[in-house]
Amino acid sequence: MKKLIYSLIALMSVLSAQALEVANTAGKLSTLVTNHDVTLLTVTGTMDARDFAFISDSLTKLNKLILTNANVVAYTSKSKPVLGAVLSYADDELPVMALAGSSITGVQLPSTLRYIGEAAFAGCEKLAVVGLSEMLDSIGRYAFAGCTALTDITLPASVQSLGDGAFWRCTALTEVAVEDGSDLRYVGKGALLDCSALTTLSLGENIVTLDNSALAGAGLTSLDLSKQTKLKNIGDWAFVMSKLVNATLPEAATEVGQGAMLYMPSLTTVTLPTRMPRVSDYLFAGTAITTDPGLNSNIDTIGAYAFYDVNKIEALTLPTELEYIGDRAMAYMTGLKGLYEHAIVVPALGEAVWEGVDQPSVPLYVLAAYVDDYKAAAQWKEFLVKGGMLIGDVNGDGEVNVADVNALITIILGSRTEDDYPGVADVNGDKEINVSDVNAVIAIILGSTGNGYIYNGPVQTTDNLRMDDLSIRPGEVRTVEIYLDNVKDYSALQFDIELPDGLELASDVEPAARAKDHISRQATVNNVTRALLYSMQLTNFEGNEGAVVTLQVRATSALAPESEILLYNTVLADNDAVGYHTAATKARVFNATDIADLDAAATDKVWAAGDVLHIQTETAGTAQVVNMHGMTRELAVEAGHTQCTLDAGFYIVHLNGKSYKIAIR
Repeated sequence: MKKLIYSLIALMSVLSAQALEVANTAGKLSTLVTNHDVTLLTVTGTMDARDFAFISDSLTKLNKLILTNANVVAYTSKSKPVLGAVLSYADDELPVMALAGSSITGVQLPSTLRYIGEAAFAGCEKLAVVGLSEMLDSIGRYAFAGCTALTDITLPASVQSLGDGAFWRCTALTEVAVEDGSDLRYVGKGALLDCSALTTLSLGENIVTLDNSALAGAGLTSLDLSKQTKLKNIGDWAFVMSKLVNATLPEAATEVGQGAMLYMPSLTTVTLPTRMPRVSDYLFAGTAITTDPGLNSNIDTIGAYAFYDVNKIEALTLPTELEYIGDRAMAYMTGLKGLYEHAIVVPALGEAVWEGVDQPSVPLYVLAAYVDDYKAAAQWKEFLVKGGMLIGDVNGDGEVNVADVNALITIILGSRTEDDYPGVADVNGDKEINVSDVNAVIAIILGSTGNGYIYNGPVQTTDNLRMDDLSIRPGEVRTVEIYLDNVKDYSALQFDIELPDGLELASDVEPAARAKDHISRQATVNNVTRALLYSMQLTNFEGNEGAVVTLQVRATSALAPESEILLYNTVLADNDAVGYHTAATKARVFNATDIADLDAAATDKVWAAGDVLHIQTETAGTAQVVNMHGMTRELAVEAGHTQCTLDAGFYIVHLNGKSYKIAIR
């Protein structure tokens, strides 16, 4: 029995010795920690480089280090470096190589710490948990390089920069996040290089630079930098050999470095910034991009090997201002079936630009006036050179006139296809054919545009069409007004309108008061009508509220419950021929019945007294109040008694699946 008691006492002594808390004075930690087998150490007071050197050299069994209430103070050695190759160490700075190569598994850094020094935790292969200071300004070069047990890190909002290689080869790191309001501005060279497990990344909205190889070899499959409106600089090889499938680069970027997306075999879709002045060398080489990335019209240079072996793109549009294409820039683009060249001066070429491409079988569409120039130019002449690139000449007759407007309309309404015309129907270059191309042609006809348009794709807007809910009885015809709620000015629109079973169009779509100078066209297939509204003078819709279109609908039979009229595929076009896409909208359609047909639930009561509508119901919800003109308003109904004042007239009230007819005097 005594032997057991002695054993327990010895074990408790060992456990107590393995966890230690000390109040330190800078440079004295070695005198306070005499048991070098300690596994959990909490330090308060002050510390300097000498204390970290002691921890790193002597406390080889240490697992966890708690420094929340410690302060790191400056120290200068008069003889030789204590850590790394420096003699001086600053206040509030974790010294260079402070714990590099240690077996520590978790650390809570001082709450006043502002800087993590170079390679401070480099090679800490067991480090899994790091608590960072809310006052931290920056993380130094290679600070956490090779921390292969680290799975996630959240950067305080105060952090402004990640040094070169800060998390290099943290192969278990799956998430890097920043706190709300992050001031992160700089991600250094190779900061997340070879973080192959990385799937989640947030950088905040103040980031300015992603330096060379910052995300090279990362495990990210999707990257959307569209909200990083200050991100101007993306360095060389920034994403090389990463696992990205789709990437959206920031609109603010004016520099995308060479090979930024080199050899990314999973990358199929990329959205480029419109301010990018050149396509850098090797930018897309070896990717699996399937569609034209949309090169903005101001690009003057496509660098060497830029599209090398990008063999899934079938059609590529070259920039209007293009002056030079580098060596083998488009070699082995074997999927190419069409090349569109907008430049008015034949661009100079490097060596073997289209090596491996079957040029004689690939049409090269150029501006009609420059066909002979391309047919005479080295390398260009190997293509099947065709005219029809007079911008706006959709029907390919060598002129831009109202016939091209009609050609576009037949394509949009579905009676013809783009292939039926020898010209280019995507006049504004946004890779869609819609009413914005109609505006582009009209602008050319009116002489208000120059060499044409090149855009990178459709633009989203919160401006929208809307309709009021409608009440209609079988056999009745009612007018539907379609309103435009807009901030920006538009001069044309198109939309699809789909009617529920039992409802049909009783008239053509007509311009309303806001569009009195506009022309309407429409076509109907399988109860879906596509409508266009445009102006041959590019006149904007008047005002910013009210109806732009009217139409009449007829109820051919009783409607199913919860029937809806849908508006979708809506495009609003401005006078710069930009097409703005907006969300779908809908309106509910109710059966209006005679009073004899109304069927009320026994537990609900609806009645009128003077100009007041009264509703008595057991459950809260929403009632629809429909006036004699078919206009509907929503009324929030409380459990118990609800009342509201209405103008004189007859109304239908829909409540809990039942209908009530009332008269307001």
